Amino acid sequence: LTSNGAAALPTFQAAAGTPLYDRLDNVSLDAGAASLTSNTFTTQRNLRIIILVPSMSSNGNLQLRFNADTAGNYSAAHSSNNNPPATTTSATSIMLDDGSIADGRSFGVDVVNPTGTNVKVTLAEGRRRVAISSTPEWQYSYGGWNWAAITSVTILTGGQFAAGTTLSVWGNDEAG
Repeated sequence: LTSNGAAALPTFQAAAGTPLYDRLDNVSLDAGAASLTSNTFTTQRNLRIIILVPSMSSNGNLQLRFNADTAGNYSAAHSSNNNPPATTTSATSIMLDDGSIADGRSFGVDVVNPTGTNVKVTLAEGRRRVAISSTPEWQYSYGGWNWAAITSVTILTGGQFAAGTTLSVWGNDEAG
């Protein structure tokens, strides 16, 4: 991550100085809410989504949705602390964690976002904050969405995100 001056957005930089990812959007909650949605952005072939949740007011799954699609166009598998994965098909979102605790959490989600109705593949890794005396809980999720190219991202929960919850979307158009 490289600073580009006080008035410019930071970028991820390759060794030669070419940006790996450009920030497409960054939104935060001013007050508690059950969801947070990015602004619409230009389609990019590769996305990196950063989710920071300081805490939640109650237990609830952390879920990911694209382009406000609430139909059953998602499938996913989720594992906590290397336990066998729980799978879903024809779901209305991709589950990132099981929401068994209300503590804070952070996730990084990589998305391959081909144009058209090709399947968008996600791979997420995150952690849930627990008491200092406890081992952090690691969460892994992979999923797919079979619809149009992604131009907006929503995180949602059955609980309530705290103020300060942040959703950042980064992208590049490299073929890789």
